[in-house]
Amino acid sequence: MNGKKSSLTDPDKNNLMYRASKIMKQSQSGDFSLKRWKLKEFYELFMATFKKGKYSQTTIDLYNLAYDQLFRYFGDVYLDSIDTIKYQNFINKLGADGYARATVSTRHRKIRAMFNKAVELSYMKKNPAKGAQMSGEDVSKNKSSIHANG
Repeated sequence: MNGKKSSLTDPDKNNLMYRASKIMKQSQSGDFSLKRWKLKEFYELFMATFKKGKYSQTTIDLYNLAYDQLFRYFGDVYLDSIDTIKYQNFINKLGADGYARATVSTRHRKIRAMFNKAVELSYMKKNPAKGAQMSGEDVSKNKSSIHANG
């Protein structure tokens, strides 16, 4: 560190304790190298560096759709502010909004790929999308019941 003292302030005692413990963990591990990326900033870097010119426009469009929904839900937050619970709530919201499970899964895979790259580059400690449970309408059940009744 640079030798300067800093103080943490937060009216929420629990948030203050969380932030203090996070700093303690970083100082014990010597890990102060994590650059904090905003969601939009990292997404633009990810697409320009790892996807543009390497995938079809259809695939790029799927990434953009997934990102647009993620951004509308979270806003331009820091990547590391999205934890597993918040991400699962995002997936649950997509399902509650009437998206088919296959659509939710496609969005999830695109977002998970972005988070995987952020972890690989040490911009995040863990991928909040890992292990997410898909939600959404099971369209295959609806189709089979239509054919059974038809």
